[in-house]
Amino acid sequence: MKNSIAINTFMESDSDEEIQEALAAGTIKPGLVVEEQKKDFINNREGMKQKVKEFSLSNLRWIERLDLISKPVPVSATIGQESNHQDNDDFNREMRFYQQAQTSVLLGLKKLAELSVPTKRPEDYFAEMAKSDNHMKKVRSKLLEKKMSLERSEKVKKMRELRKYGKKVQQEVLQQRQKEKKAMLDSVKKFRKGVFVLVSHGWRNSPGIRRVVPYTSSAGEQSGSTLQDERMPNRTIGSSSNQSGPVVRALRAALSCRWRRSTIPLACGW
Repeated sequence: MKNSIAINTFMESDSDEEIQEALAAGTIKPGLVVEEQKKDFINNREGMKQKVKEFSLSNLRWIERLDLISKPVPVSATIGQESNHQDNDDFNREMRFYQQAQTSVLLGLKKLAELSVPTKRPEDYFAEMAKSDNHMKKVRSKLLEKKMSLERSEKVKKMRELRKYGKKVQQEVLQQRQKEKKAMLDSVKKFRKGVFVLVSHGWRNSPGIRRVVPYTSSAGEQSGSTLQDERMPNRTIGSSSNQSGPVVRALRAALSCRWRRSTIPLACGW
C-alpha cells in the first residue's frame, strides 16, 4: 500500500514538471491544460461532384437507390430579409432544411405510387424486430401475468375494504338492536310499575287511558278482576266486551306475556 502511494506521488510530481516545462517553452498558455489544435474545414466540391457522377452511372434501379433531387423551396420575402441580416439564425436555417426534406418526401411518395410500391403497413402487421417470435411471446405472457396479478391484488383490496365496511354496518345494526331492546325493557319496567308509556305506538296522550292500576298476578287470578280505568269506571280493561279498542288489546297482550328479557318483544307482539 505504501509503495503504491509513493509511486502515485512520484508520477504526479513528474507530470507537474512536464507542465512547467511546457509553460516555459510556450507550447501551452496559462489556464489551458490541453493544447488546442487548429481544425481544417474541407469543402472538396470536385470530389463530391465526382461521387455524384459515379452514383448516376450505376446500374441500380431507383427503388434500390431512392435518391431524389428537388429544387430549393421558395422563401418568403420577410424570411429572406431576416436570413440576409442574420446569418447565424438557427431557426430559419432549420426551417429551410425541414421544408426541403418535406418537398423531397412528397416527390418520393408520388414516385413510389407510380411504381405500385406500398408505403403503408397493414393494421395487423407487426414490424420487424431483433428478437424472435418465441422470445416476444414469452415477454407478452410475462406482461399479461403481471397485469393479471395487479388486477387480483386490486380485487383483493376492494374485497377487504368491503368486508371492513360490512363489519362496520353489522356493528351499527347490533348496536341499534341493543338500543331498541333496552328501550323496550325500560318501557316494560315502567308499565309494571303502573306507568303506561307506549311512545312507539303513539299512545302517550291517549284519551281513554290516564293511569293504569299496577297488576299483580295472584290478586288477579284469585278475584278474577282485571285492570280498571279510573277515567271510565264502568268499563273494565280485559273484560269480555266486544267493544275493546286497540289500547285494551295491547294491554291484554302485554299482561298475558311472560316477563323474560329474551322473549318480551316476540311474546308481546311488539
